[in-house]
Amino acid sequence: FFLHSEWRKDKHSNFDWVGTLIFAGWTLSLVVGLTGLPQWPSIAALLLSCGLLILFIKHQAGNPEPLIRIQLFRESRLFSFSLASASLMYGATYPLNFVLSLYLQYIRGLSPLESGQLIMVQAFAMALLAPIAGKLSDRIQPRIISTVGCSSVAIGFFMLCQLGFNTSTTYVSTSLFFIGIGFGLFSAPNHNAVMSSVPSDEVGVASATISLARVCGNLVGISLINLLVHLLLGNNQIAPELYEQLLIMIRYAMILASIFVVTAVLLSGSRGTIKRPAKIDSHTR
Repeated sequence: FFLHSEWRKDKHSNFDWVGTLIFAGWTLSLVVGLTGLPQWPSIAALLLSCGLLILFIKHQAGNPEPLIRIQLFRESRLFSFSLASASLMYGATYPLNFVLSLYLQYIRGLSPLESGQLIMVQAFAMALLAPIAGKLSDRIQPRIISTVGCSSVAIGFFMLCQLGFNTSTTYVSTSLFFIGIGFGLFSAPNHNAVMSSVPSDEVGVASATISLARVCGNLVGISLINLLVHLLLGNNQIAPELYEQLLIMIRYAMILASIFVVTAVLLSGSRGTIKRPAKIDSHTR
């Protein structure tokens, strides 16, 4: 009622109920499949989700009024690579608190309070950089800022790959500081890149797609960690005799996260640039 009409489309479009039902089936089967790995019903659910995703893409491509215009991903490398980078970054960082809390409490012997305070270094560093990075991305190409941020996150995860039984809390907090700074540099400029890569009448779809990329990344990341826990620790209660296996699981998790982030660095660096309107010279104006 108060925002006037610039946020609306000029013409009314019908809601894609069929596409919505297929999309809901895909997300539901994906969640069920990933959270239950490696059980056979979960594998079957994942296969079903793959089939539904293919069906959804075909339906959207042939629908004149789709829920998500699939052509956006082909038309704009800036759009598709930015979303892929976001999904990989969230997939790498979302399970970090869970994995590190296990390391700090079981292997390093810290209390839950001490572990939480140490892990908050990442959030603190991110909070410092995110507002500044968002403003910078209006003057500097988001590709540059985001790629620097991804690289900083990669440094942090490379450090965490070296975790051992006697690793100092200073080392851990330093690695978390790199990750926090990097994600702060990455997040807002990457959102800027996505929103700037679509026509004005599709910014709502772009914003929703960012949320989808984040949720899918989180889901895949934590599900892979769950799979590592199942394969290396099973259903056993964590006891001192399993600490060696726990440390191996944590290192594998950090290596996996590093692969995600390095891939995000490559995608972010090759995404392309935002075409900004040319500035008018004061002498010719």
